Amino acid sequence: MQNLLEDLYLGSLRPSDQVNPQCGEYREVRAKRSEKINRLTERLKEIDPTLKRELMEIVDMEGDEDYYEMVEAFTVGFRLGARVMLSALEDD
Repeated sequence: MQNLLEDLYLGSLRPSDQVNPQCGEYREVRAKRSEKINRLTERLKEIDPTLKRELMEIVDMEGDEDYYEMVEAFTVGFRLGARVMLSALEDD
């Protein structure tokens, strides 16, 4: 317990760093998405380089959205887990 509290205090406890889905479907979807973005950005660069930059800004914004969704999901899950623990400790 002490190491956990120390890690929390020092800021080295970062559950989001441990999220790395290993299922094949995830890797497949991620690879396809990356390939499509690369093809599209190359085509856009040929048409107008500013279009490529604009697309990459949108992709970056999606990453920001994902971050906030992850934080919210962690918070909701943590609170649910705490409520489960409190419920388990209640007298019947």
